[in-house]
Amino acid sequence: MSGRAQVLGLYRRLLRARVIAFENDAVAIDAGRKRIKDEFIKNKELDDERKLNKAIRVAEDVEKLLLNNVMQAQATESGNYRLNINERTPLMDNAKLSEVDKGKDAIVV
Repeated sequence: MSGRAQVLGLYRRLLRARVIAFENDAVAIDAGRKRIKDEFIKNKELDDERKLNKAIRVAEDVEKLLLNNVMQAQATESGNYRLNINERTPLMDNAKLSEVDKGKDAIVV
C-alpha cells in the first residue's frame, strides 16, 4: 500500500472511531472531526520518513484510544451516571471490598 493510501485509510478510520467513541454527542463528534482534520493538514507536507512514520504511529494510537479507552457517561435523574458500555469496552474484575486496604479510601460503585 502506498504511503498516501495508508494515510488516507488512517484518516477515514479515525473519523469512524470518533463517531463510535462519541456516539450521540454531536458536539464531541464535530470537535473530533475538526481536530483530526487540523492534525492531518498540519502534517500534510511531512517528507521526512521518520517523522511521517512517527505521525502515523501517533494517529494509530489515537484510533486505539478512541475505540478502547474512551467511555461515555450520562447523568441520570437520581444524580448518578450511566456508562455506555459496548462490545469494545474493556471490562476488568473489580477488587472485592475485603481486598482493599482498610486505611485507604475506596470508591465502591
